[in-house]
Amino acid sequence: MASTIHPQAEHFLRRRLFSGLNTFDELEGRIRALRTLEAQQSAFHVFVIGFLMTRAIFQARAVWPREVIPETIQQRIVTAELVDGVLQTSTGEFHAYQTSFHPLGHAFHAEAIEVLIDGAGEFDSHLIVTNVEDVQTAETVEGSYYVVSRRDFDELTADDFHTIEAWLKGKPLERKRHELRWHQPEAVEKTVMTIAEHDRCKVLAACGSGKTFVMAQV
Repeated sequence: MASTIHPQAEHFLRRRLFSGLNTFDELEGRIRALRTLEAQQSAFHVFVIGFLMTRAIFQARAVWPREVIPETIQQRIVTAELVDGVLQTSTGEFHAYQTSFHPLGHAFHAEAIEVLIDGAGEFDSHLIVTNVEDVQTAETVEGSYYVVSRRDFDELTADDFHTIEAWLKGKPLERKRHELRWHQPEAVEKTVMTIAEHDRCKVLAACGSGKTFVMAQV
């Protein structure tokens, strides 16, 4: 099964929304300039699909926006409005994801994470993707989740944005392998050991230290 691009992808590509970018600040500014909140959310969603498919850390085999999720996977979903799409990993797992673009950069509250996990359906994990920096931790959720936030997007380079745009245009992808930082292999090892002995665990680390990439390796 292959990924299917968001229905609005061609529209934004024609407008060159993703062309010539050097920083996420530039992209965020372009998205904010769109006239409606619906257009802003759609543009961000298109970018997110390209981001997930071109970043090796997510091991994405396919990403489907809600409109084109295969029927066999749709059967897993309980509340369709909560699921913006589904990511399939190279190991065959299915992760329900939700994208959230905040024009004013408000905090992303833990309650929204809890609602997604409780109502999405039967998935191996859940992913929140947002442009805000302040994402609260959901302390009491019964399920696995991870978050991609502004801190992750701020690490993107001009080459990364070029790769995302090229993939959205249908060009072949040559993914670079993501290299873990010096402190992350130990975090991955300890997380795997803890999960082997317990139902769940919590990874505590400083903001910007790469918790998303650690969890993606588990």
